[in-house]
Amino acid sequence: MKSKLLKATVLGSAAIAIATLASPVMATTLRYTFANATGTPYCDGLTLTTTNNIVYGGTHTGSCVNPDPAGGYKVKVNGGNNLDIATTYSATDTVAYTFFLYLPGNEWFLYKTVGGVFQQTNSGILLRGAPPAKVPVGAKSAADFNPKGRVDRQF
Repeated sequence: MKSKLLKATVLGSAAIAIATLASPVMATTLRYTFANATGTPYCDGLTLTTTNNIVYGGTHTGSCVNPDPAGGYKVKVNGGNNLDIATTYSATDTVAYTFFLYLPGNEWFLYKTVGGVFQQTNSGILLRGAPPAKVPVGAKSAADFNPKGRVDRQF
């Protein structure tokens, strides 16, 4: 009796393992639009895909930028899940930019290296969904927008 039960357990475990290995990994795609502090969307954002919820790859998208490669990792800050994504704005320059997406607060922060110093150049509200097909009147790329009087933080 014990022998039959043991065989059934082993066969059942093997069947579950084979089914798990045979099933394809499901990809998850996230789409975000950058908006200013009042919620007005910019003409750019990120489209990111992951299969393991740790490593993300995709494109920096929108109607005001060329689709540039973007990628990064999920990071934990104060116990919350966040994304740290690197990309460029090839339409304007070849500087590497880093977007820090603070998902719990629906906020984004943009950093670039200037003269060897990592500087925050912009921030705002993170909207779910792809950037608008048409650029809203007066909207700019998140990299180009810097409200009057804002002091960039240096780290």
